Amino acid sequence: MGEPKGVNTAPPIEESTQVFPKADGTISYWDHPSFKSAHHLPNGKYRPFRSSLQAREWLERSGQYEEIVTLLKVIGDAFCVSEAQLRRYMRKLQSFSQTSKLLEQLRTNDFVQRHQCWLIFKEDAGERKPSNLFVLGTAGHLFIKSSYPRQEFQKPDYWLENSLAAQRYVAANEIRCTGVETKKIRQWAWHPAVGGHPNYKKPLAVLETKENEVTPALQLLIERVQMRQPFLDYLRRRLKTYEYLLNRYGQIKVEGFSRKVAQAVLIHVSSVSMADFIQQQLRPHEYSYDVIYMIDEWFEETRELATSVAASQPEGVIRINFSGF
Repeated sequence: MGEPKGVNTAPPIEESTQVFPKADGTISYWDHPSFKSAHHLPNGKYRPFRSSLQAREWLERSGQYEEIVTLLKVIGDAFCVSEAQLRRYMRKLQSFSQTSKLLEQLRTNDFVQRHQCWLIFKEDAGERKPSNLFVLGTAGHLFIKSSYPRQEFQKPDYWLENSLAAQRYVAANEIRCTGVETKKIRQWAWHPAVGGHPNYKKPLAVLETKENEVTPALQLLIERVQMRQPFLDYLRRRLKTYEYLLNRYGQIKVEGFSRKVAQAVLIHVSSVSMADFIQQQLRPHEYSYDVIYMIDEWFEETRELATSVAASQPEGVIRINFSGF
């Protein structure tokens, strides 16, 4: 007797995500294709505030106004941040345990939201389990947005179905947080307009390093690429856009950055194998401007930005010691 129609007749599913492991065979957590995150409600009482007035009145009665507003602003400025990163951002103001305690307190009224992370396949269970992620909750977003109306802050609903973005911002925040700790970054902006026109697609971020006795100040236009995205076509378009802007204006105008300093494009990747693949496919060194790679795999080994950088050269991805960091 033959099989019923439609049973086992579907074509096999093809692998759609190309994986770029580290040298030890593992995959970076913050670029893992199996990564998921979800909002985790606090245990016990949950009384979310739904107006900026309600949030402000509670804050003014809290007795911790300055500490709480500082913490909310730090989270808002980071967009999406791991608890470990948040403790580092706040370390000059309070202890790690004080930061964690305050975060738990602020979850009750939805000033902040905690997102739990996991990998969806059991075979990935041996990978490192990072700390939870934090974003502004509804009350926190309403309060901070009313306090800083001209600044961009991400609404909490954005993160509910956007694990890919959560990975992207936490990975980029490692550069930002380390730069703050080492005092090597003069300025940082998320999604600034470029080219003097809002229609040009914005980079993930732009940073400007401080000048030192060895290296002049440098603006880096950051493009974070991820395995779960069709990143080659995306990067190709971005590199061509920067080439066009430089050829036309001699400088890529960046919103909020007034100083005219040297510029380069920083391609932020999770592994050396990913950088090698991009180098082979796109040959970034052939553009008229400098392209460098920031590689998480190396940063995880050294915890230093300066030794986690590679130059795009005709001979390939060449590791350098970047004194700007």
